[in-house]
Formats: sequence, structure tokens, C-alpha cells
Amino acid sequence: MTKPKYEQIQAELLTRIQNGTYPEGSVIPKELDLAENFNVSRPTVRQAIEALVNAGYLERKRRVGTRVRQTKLAQEFTHVIRNFDSEMAQNG
Repeated sequence: MTKPKYEQIQAELLTRIQNGTYPEGSVIPKELDLAENFNVSRPTVRQAIEALVNAGYLERKRRVGTRVRQTKLAQEFTHVIRNFDSEMAQNG
């Protein structure tokens, strides 16, 4: 069974983000342009983009466009605090 079009577009956009075609901080093409490139309707592209926004890969900004989000840094300060010796032993 084939995937719905929006999932195919979502997968293709994610691939482009991960391989650097759309680097962090860059604005992706407009919905109309993507719809034309993928030969689908604009709502289909919008659904694919919305899924990537919800997953944290993209962010929408008014008057700017849809940008590739920067990857989040690992926040190690939220882990359980141990004594200094065990912390250093774990980190090498």
C-alpha cells in the first residue's frame, strides 16, 4: 500500500533537511512552489509542512517564511546529580 502524498512530501523534505539541501536556519521554498514541484495541491504541501513543524524540524515565521529549525542541544543538567568522582569517571 502506498503512502499518502503528504507523507511522501514530508519524507522528501525531511531528507532534504538531513542531507543539507535545506541547512539549519534556511527558508524552505514557498508552499506554492513546492506544490508545483511535487505536482500536488497547496493543502497537501501544507499538511506535510505542518507535520514537520509539529515534529520540530521546521518553524513558521510570519513575513519570513518557513525555516529549518536549529537542532537542540542536549541538556545534561536535567540528569540526576551524582558526586564529582562518579561524574568524571562516566565522562572519562
